[in-house]
Amino acid sequence: MAENITDISYLMILDKIYTVTNISFADMTITAEDEGINKKDIPECEIFGIEDVEEFSIKLVNRINPAEIIDFLAWKMKKNVQ
Repeated sequence: MAENITDISYLMILDKIYTVTNISFADMTITAEDEGINKKDIPECEIFGIEDVEEFSIKLVNRINPAEIIDFLAWKMKKNVQ
């Protein structure tokens, strides 16, 4: 997984790659879009896991409908993710 949060380009959430379109350090949000990218097409050093950015609120824009994760800890509990 990637190490420098300022260079984040991709997020991997549940084996799906999202392209980061906006990072706001002012309100601690990241917006990322599903563009149908295959994991093997991206160098692993450019991919962040959701656990790497848990201090941010994440807005995911899927191909059809946007979804928003407001509270990362609640989302983890709901999805039973460690």
